[in-house]
Amino acid sequence: MMSISAPATPGTLDPIPASAEPPSQPPVHARIRREAARRYLLLTNTAIAARGTAALRIGYGSLWVLFLLREWPERDVAWGPSSPWTAALDRQYSGWPTSNAVNGTYNST
Repeated sequence: MMSISAPATPGTLDPIPASAEPPSQPPVHARIRREAARRYLLLTNTAIAARGTAALRIGYGSLWVLFLLREWPERDVAWGPSSPWTAALDRQYSGWPTSNAVNGTYNST
């Protein structure tokens, strides 16, 4: 005679028959890509420490403005006619070809 068992109560697991195969998992790169996409959406779609981030941005911006104001009297030394960085130095260190805007020629050195 066959007995009928009661359904599993909530919170308990039904035993898995020995013949059942485990579900196949996607390849590792697919799981990594899916996890990266999930974390990207979490960071871009939710406000995480919005006030703290705003305070940091205000603080960094204020520091940058104060630095620029402090350097204002010295701007000619850094960027003006008496600056140590010249166009010749730029050509020497950058390695990029230069063009002569006056006569339209192109120099590869």
